[in-house]
Amino acid sequence: MNLVKESLELEACIDCTMLIANDDDNPDLSEVEQNEIRKARHDFEVFNNCHLCIDPESLGFSWYCCDICQRPLAGDRYKAIGI
Repeated sequence: MNLVKESLELEACIDCTMLIANDDDNPDLSEVEQNEIRKARHDFEVFNNCHLCIDPESLGFSWYCCDICQRPLAGDRYKAIGI
């Protein structure tokens, strides 16, 4: 029986990175924004049947939406891995 599970590689914004790595919210965000990010992470994990973790290597600056919360904010991205 082969139980190999593929992994997903994503680009996460700093807010999603903080949440995934430390279960920590960005204090600069409103409570509504923090809850939206938490919901986006939960929904992503449920939909893809995976658990997200962070590779601390920075991928650099990006103008694209975060792959997890889908917010269109430019900024540094970090590698998130769904396993």
